[in-house]
Formats: sequence, structure tokens, C-alpha cells
Amino acid sequence: MELLKAEKNTLEERIQLTFGLAKLLEDQQRYAQSFMYLEEGNRLKRSTYTFSLEFYQKVIDRICEVYSLETFQRFAGKGCESTVPIFIVGLPRSGTTLVEQILASHPDVFGAGELSLFVETVEQYVEVEVLNGQEVIPADLSLSRKDFSILGEMYVNKLQQYAPGSRHIIDKMPGNFLHLGLINLVLPRARIIHCTRDPVDTCLSMYKKLFTHGHQYAYNLQELGEYYLLYRRLMKHWYRVSPGKFMELSYEELVRNQADETRRLLDFCGLDWHDGCLNFYKYKRPVSTASSVQVRRPITSRSVGLWKKYEPELQPLLSVLQPYLDN
Repeated sequence: MELLKAEKNTLEERIQLTFGLAKLLEDQQRYAQSFMYLEEGNRLKRSTYTFSLEFYQKVIDRICEVYSLETFQRFAGKGCESTVPIFIVGLPRSGTTLVEQILASHPDVFGAGELSLFVETVEQYVEVEVLNGQEVIPADLSLSRKDFSILGEMYVNKLQQYAPGSRHIIDKMPGNFLHLGLINLVLPRARIIHCTRDPVDTCLSMYKKLFTHGHQYAYNLQELGEYYLLYRRLMKHWYRVSPGKFMELSYEELVRNQADETRRLLDFCGLDWHDGCLNFYKYKRPVSTASSVQVRRPITSRSVGLWKKYEPELQPLLSVLQPYLDN
């Protein structure tokens, strides 16, 4: 704590120190003090950039407009029939790395990590829209049957370079939830797993994480809650316009019933049972996400309901999420 008072510290160093102190104090179960530093670290980080959720609101409005029920009916059956891809989507800190590690412990599955491959493939083939000066998918859907198939094949060919000959390859980019419309159209037989977790635990876990890049919504409790509601709004849209296309996997249910949920996961992916999937923490593979330490250990319930330790401090977040929590 004395280090934090040093006048020679740069802003970046102060941000790093406050997040580090918050983690140290949480490990000591000094939750009120931990949050004091966590709040300061997030305030400092948020002061380093300009940000508005208006962009995401416009993007999701546009996605829901383009990828309507009529769109899915019109373009049904026009994509690539490959069953190689498995997509794992959701918000950061919702269990996506854990689910990838479980699946990658199966001999028929390769975990390729968080890839920007789908967006890059689309941008090479389709002219994307521009909103607020930023490129956005969805793109123009005036495509032919051949176009959808080619786009899917391009993606699969690039994906297979990560593990030639593997039966299934995982693309675990959580943010692909924004692109599930086009993913479903160009890869109709791909497995898509949507990882969910208690909304408040999810948001708190993101608030505690100093991301290396992006996730600018995560450093203010009100903005974080509003972003969460936008994400759930879009997922509700996907479930409505493409029912039966996703497996939803709850982190809490996986903690409570690991064997049953693992079996359900393997069944959804068309995989035979493999005991190694229960001992996923023994499987050695590179993991570069924020959950790299957790997936080296057996599943525990330690982080389930952790937000209740911070309930008084989380009122700005809870007030935003309340309409969702009441449903």
C-alpha cells in the first residue's frame, strides 16, 4: 500500500497496483477494503478513454433488424455442411475457458483458443457496414447460395490449419455472440455452446479484471450492467429466430453436477464419453486467457455467489440489473 502512495508512480502503475491490492485483500477476505481499491482502480482506468454504449446499442439494433426470423427462413440450408467447428460464446468470465478445457480434454477435440478468425474471414469476403466510424458485421445479406457455402468453407479451411485432421476444433471467442446470425447461416451444422453464469457474479468478475485490451464497458458498474442487458437482449433474439441451435451451459450447474453436465456437453457435440473430460485440469495445453490458473485445478464452488460479499458496494450495478433479475 505504501507503493501506491509513491509520487513517482505513473497512472498505469497506479492502476496496476490498485487492482493487485484489491486481489490481495480479497484473498484475505477483507472485502470492504478490497472493493475500495477495486473501485479506485476502475475509476482510474475509466479516466483513460472516452466511451459510450450508444455504439453497442446501435449495433445490436442493426443486428436484430438484419437477422430476422424471415432472414433465417429465407437462407436456410445455404451454408457449408462441415461439423468441424465448435463455437463457445458468452461474456468474459462466464466459464468459457473452463468449458473449452473440458472439451479439449477429449481426444477428438482441439481447443484453438480465442480466435478472431470468423470476423477476419467475413471481412475478406463481404463488404461490412460502418456505424459510428467502425466496421460492423452484419454485412449485406444479398448473397447467393454459393456465397454462403464458400464463406463457410473458407472459415473451416483456415480453422483446420490449427489442427489438421482433428474431428472438431473449438473457436472460443466469447464476443462471437455478436455474430451468431451469420455463423448460423454459413455454418448451420456447427455446434454452438452459450456459457452463462449468475449475472452479478459475471459482472463483478469482469469489474475485478484489468483486461489487456478492449472491454471498455467493464470499468464502470452502471455501464457494465447496461452492457450485460444488451448482451442478454441479443441472446434472447438469437434464441427466438434460430431455436434449437444452441446449448446453454450454466456455470453454477456445471459446478453442482459436473459429471451430468459434462455428459450433456459431450452428447450435444456428438462425442462419446471420455473420462479425461472430468479430469480436465490434468490436460496440458496452452491457455492464454484470464482463467488459465483456474482450469489447472478441479472445479470448486468458491466463486459461486461471491458477489454477496460485496452487496453493499454493488448497488449501482444491482439497480441496473434489477429488471432482469426480477424476471
